[in-house]
Amino acid sequence: MTISTFFAAERSRTDLGAIQTRLADLQRQVASGYKSDTLSGYGEASGRLLSVRGILANSEQRASAARTIEPRLSLQAGALREHSEAISGLRQAVLDAVINRDGAALETIAASRFQQSRTALSQQYDGAFLFSGERVDASPIRVNTLAELAARGDAATAFNTADRPQSFDLGDGEAVNLAPLAGDVAEEFFSVALDLQQFIDAQGGLGAELTDAQIATLNAFLPRLEEARVSAGDAEARNGILQQRVEAVRIQEEQRVTLFTGTLGRIADADLADVSARIGVARSQFEAVATLFSELRDLSLLNFLR
Repeated sequence: MTISTFFAAERSRTDLGAIQTRLADLQRQVASGYKSDTLSGYGEASGRLLSVRGILANSEQRASAARTIEPRLSLQAGALREHSEAISGLRQAVLDAVINRDGAALETIAASRFQQSRTALSQQYDGAFLFSGERVDASPIRVNTLAELAARGDAATAFNTADRPQSFDLGDGEAVNLAPLAGDVAEEFFSVALDLQQFIDAQGGLGAELTDAQIATLNAFLPRLEEARVSAGDAEARNGILQQRVEAVRIQEEQRVTLFTGTLGRIADADLADVSARIGVARSQFEAVATLFSELRDLSLLNFLR
């Protein structure tokens, strides 16, 4: 083998190694779907890749937090609506008794509406009481009936909540109160219901023919019940505003996830059609160089002279 043939053979050997390395990388891209399996493999794009990954992770976290909290806020909306309806129902019952001068059914209705409110505010989500504040494992209301509440004599003692409401963070560092405390929502109504029950008890019950004095007393409950109804409505409205805010965050962050997932893909994902074409070219080159190398390796000066 001549010196020039020797160097040609060595060059072919080097080319074969380079083509094999390129083929291995292209096959890895097909298997993984990514241009590189190391950050350094992206070269100048590595900084942008890290930045996009950070933004994407943050948006995914915020979207997940919003999705987690939305069902609870929906349940709270229903509970607060039930509480408001309980107050409105009792107010209407008192008004009907005054108009019709008939209080025979009022005690039963009052007990029923109190129970409606109590049940609504004692609801749980995922094992945690909605309106107990940070004391999530304890019912927010100590009494079971209006009669028990009247026996206590003080509506404030009927509640068993933590000092602070539960809060959550959507990922922007701002803590938001998740739900009001039961006492903040219902103490005003419980106080009215307590006084009404004590009045009925003091009268020995109310009959079908109310006296003027009894009507005057019942009339005095109406503005208090209206104030309680307005307060409950405000709590409903605040929950609705929070629902809208959480929904807006979820939609925004889901859109950002879609956007930056696409951006990440354009940076990191391999173009499989292009990679497949390059594999075909590399295999053809490998076969050609391998053939040449085989011929050069077997070539000797004697063979050349022949």
